[in-house]
Amino acid sequence: MKQKITSKLLCVVVTLCLLLLNSCEKDEKNEGITDDETYSCLIINMGNYSDANGGISALYTNGQVKNQLYQQANGEPLASIIESAVDCGSSWALLCSNEDKIELIDKRNFKSKAVIKGISIPRYGVSHNGYLYVKGFDSIAPDVIVIDYGLPVSISVLANDLFI
Repeated sequence: MKQKITSKLLCVVVTLCLLLLNSCEKDEKNEGITDDETYSCLIINMGNYSDANGGISALYTNGQVKNQLYQQANGEPLASIIESAVDCGSSWALLCSNEDKIELIDKRNFKSKAVIKGISIPRYGVSHNGYLYVKGFDSIAPDVIVIDYGLPVSISVLANDLFI
């Protein structure tokens, strides 16, 4: 009798182990970015103020989310706090406040195209007619019109008018 219970118990344990091991799936890693993938939403991870560890993620049309896309594409982290991103045609302009810079990255592969420095704490921006308008402190950079820092907390364009 004792041997029957032991063998039944052993059968149950082995069956449960096989079921558990069989149902496990390997977690998928970010496999990098390919030009044929299309994302439907860019996700800005601002990061911690004290750590400057902002990053970029994307939600793809197949439902997959990929993280740290800037780091994968450029081989190094952005190392900044990302306040916002502005659609600039074929590029994203990442407004990085703690580094006082705007990082222009390619929309398709997230590779850095240019860095505009010397803009004091860029936070909000809008692109219109080939220009990037940025709200920040006193500073001017090439091809960028910077609006002096003030009380407004956002800017937008409506019917060719810039509103602050």
